[in-house]
Amino acid sequence: MRPLVYPSESAMFDTLTRPHVTAARVLPYSHLESELRTATLWGCPDVRPYQNCEIRVTDVKLDDLWPLALYVLRDKLQFAVDLRQSLLAHGVDPWGLPSIVEFDQDGGHHRIAPPVIEVSPETDCGCPRPLLAIVDGLHRCFAARARGLETITVVLIAGAAYPLICRPVAWSEVAVLDTVPEMVRKRVFRFREAGEIARKFPEFAAKVTEENSHYFFFRNLQRLGSSGAR
Repeated sequence: MRPLVYPSESAMFDTLTRPHVTAARVLPYSHLESELRTATLWGCPDVRPYQNCEIRVTDVKLDDLWPLALYVLRDKLQFAVDLRQSLLAHGVDPWGLPSIVEFDQDGGHHRIAPPVIEVSPETDCGCPRPLLAIVDGLHRCFAARARGLETITVVLIAGAAYPLICRPVAWSEVAVLDTVPEMVRKRVFRFREAGEIARKFPEFAAKVTEENSHYFFFRNLQRLGSSGAR
């Protein structure tokens, strides 16, 4: 088997042409669960936030999901739609995945997994508690919702050991943009500076910096095909 290219989604977005998928196969669920339980934090690669979590694949209502970014990119939305059409020709629906899918596309070998959703115990944002936060797969969820789908298949995770990097926002707050915005328009970041993390989580005081503080608790899901921090 050819080696996987990480992050696959980033590589796929180098071109705006319709993706040409030549082969696809669904991996056993055990692969998905293993990759999630061994996923690490962006700012601390020896910490596994999902190691002891409850993890399951299920269908959820798109209107019940909460984005974690204030924007989506127009070209990535189109790519999500185009990739779906290409994978459907091979009997795979990326909006209804039971596990990781590996596929060959435009000369590269890639992965895609169900959107990753965390059950988040938010307490101070005016949102329902607990809520379902979109950790990975926002463009797919946004595109599916925009096309009138009511549900999507996700991998649902409960009991993460560390907080999400930002506050959830409503669908109505997410803007469709042509380019990546400046930092203040990307997300409602949970921590404003490194000192906040160091005081609340003293075990990370020696590792958190002003440069990595915004994304310190970001879940590194590149082995699922995620494009990484944005």
